[in-house]
Amino acid sequence: MSSCPFYLSTILVYRSAVIELSSFFKGRINGVNSDM
Repeated sequence: MSSCPFYLSTILVYRSAVIELSSFFKGRINGVNSDM
């Protein structure tokens, strides 16, 4: 029973990390485009 919440929390952390990374790379690409 204790492994289920851990599994769900890991998925939530992984999803939030992927969303942050995608937004970070989008911001960098937009910054590079604006610099050029």
